[in-house]
Amino acid sequence: PLHFPGKVESRQFLQTGIEQYRGWLNSKQMALNPFSGMGKSRFFADHADFFDKTTAVPANEDTVFHTDYSWLGNGNRVFEVRLTPEAKVFERETHLQIRVHRFATLNHKIIESVYETDLRIGDKPNHQLQFSLQLDDNYRYAILGKIIAGACRFSHISISCGGNLHLSSTAQPAIAHTNNGNH
Repeated sequence: PLHFPGKVESRQFLQTGIEQYRGWLNSKQMALNPFSGMGKSRFFADHADFFDKTTAVPANEDTVFHTDYSWLGNGNRVFEVRLTPEAKVFERETHLQIRVHRFATLNHKIIESVYETDLRIGDKPNHQLQFSLQLDDNYRYAILGKIIAGACRFSHISISCGGNLHLSSTAQPAIAHTNNGNH
């Protein structure tokens, strides 16, 4: 039989690191970059300088933000999306669909939508959505926002995730449903 020196020690080292990271995920709130999955967004005011006639995002592109797919451990996680619309580029009846997509760590080709809710962007200067999801160790997750009606641009977008956090009593309630296949 083959013998690999240090295999047992390496496995223990990796397991200890994973358990420490899992403990951190369960006790802290982690910021997720809203643009890491797409680079730049024509819907974010700070990115407006990136777009001209040669670099413009097609008008049919409706993705406002898309985080990278992250391993977030298992258990219940509270997600928070905070948005500040820019007043000069805003329609009263703007609706965003907030989604959570996932793929199995060992099979990235099949992406499924595990959470969707519609968020009306109204007259308030700030919008906050909190929701909780039961996550699975074997998957990586991303949070997306898509415009489904109206138009607007945002001066601030932040997304965070944490374990063992409580939903805020002032957060907008969300109604979730599963939708496999409509990404």
